[in-house]
Amino acid sequence: MSRIITAIPLLILLGLSVLMAQKLLNHGKVTLIDKPAPDFSVPNFEEGQPPFTQADLEGRPALVVFFATWCPVCLIEHPNVTMLARKYGLPVYAIAYRDDRQALAQFLHDSGNPYQKIGFDEKGDSYFAWGVGGMPESFLVDGKGRIRLHHVGMIREDDITGQILPAIAAIKKEQKQ
Repeated sequence: MSRIITAIPLLILLGLSVLMAQKLLNHGKVTLIDKPAPDFSVPNFEEGQPPFTQADLEGRPALVVFFATWCPVCLIEHPNVTMLARKYGLPVYAIAYRDDRQALAQFLHDSGNPYQKIGFDEKGDSYFAWGVGGMPESFLVDGKGRIRLHHVGMIREDDITGQILPAIAAIKKEQKQ
């Protein structure tokens, strides 16, 4: 009997731990879909230029990519993000999360800059506002500022053809109705 009494608090603690882990792992993954993008203002990487804000995302579908030069997967993903911008004409914006300004400038110089605007988030405030859980993560926002797709991890070519382009086509179809 005493073992059962001892086990009850442990089982309660285990159950609460599982619930907390699920909440943390799912934070922002589903809850932001079909909801407005968070109200945000991130300083522009290009000093002296206007900040990257929610207003930049209005008018047509756009992709917001959270990345950093210290993230190896983000660097591998870059050619596919560039393809989305250049080949498919998708406006792509970025939020550089807790990055080094010189490293980012060098990376963009060496690899090209497909971004309409880059928010330079030194403190990481936008990371939490958008519910980002790791790097890289991307959000497709429709022309009304609503999040339509949340892609976790590296964007691969099959993600472009299987998820992103179909989501853009659906957005455009809705706009025509």
